[in-house]
Amino acid sequence: MSYSSSKIELLLINDRSAKDGNQDDKVVIRKNLEYNDFEVTYTERSGLDEPTVYSSTGMYREKVLDYIYMVVKNQYADDEPYHHVQLNIPAMPRVILSASKFKEVYFREHLYDLISTGLDLLETTKLVKNDVLPTPNPNAPSVSNNHNYYGDGRWPSARSSVGGAVPQHLYWD
Repeated sequence: MSYSSSKIELLLINDRSAKDGNQDDKVVIRKNLEYNDFEVTYTERSGLDEPTVYSSTGMYREKVLDYIYMVVKNQYADDEPYHHVQLNIPAMPRVILSASKFKEVYFREHLYDLISTGLDLLETTKLVKNDVLPTPNPNAPSVSNNHNYYGDGRWPSARSSVGGAVPQHLYWD
């Protein structure tokens, strides 16, 4: 089977002092490109010598989001929740949250929204290693990028608004 080269990782961190990660559980979501569905793998470490691994295949988008909803909701309801939750989404910086924040709906919904965005990115994001990135050719002719310079020390605004418009800050939340 052909899977996406990128993946979503949800790390459920029990104790930050455990340096080897033997206490941390992990959820990995990958897209099966052949069948256009998702595979969710849950690895339960919990100090076990050998981790227990569960794999759910053939999951469509709504089922994956239902699964994540329950994982996050369980954090809110659990008497012994994880200490932190780390979310690694392809092509985005990682997010680490204290598990106690999941008592608030905002943080549960935010994590849910991040996973939803990550599911979209699995299909369009390719894992690229540094060693395969194109390197600039030192023999290539230099191209001046000053075509937008006014010549009097001013550069045009990068804003897409019309001249004279008052800048405003947009609040998305």
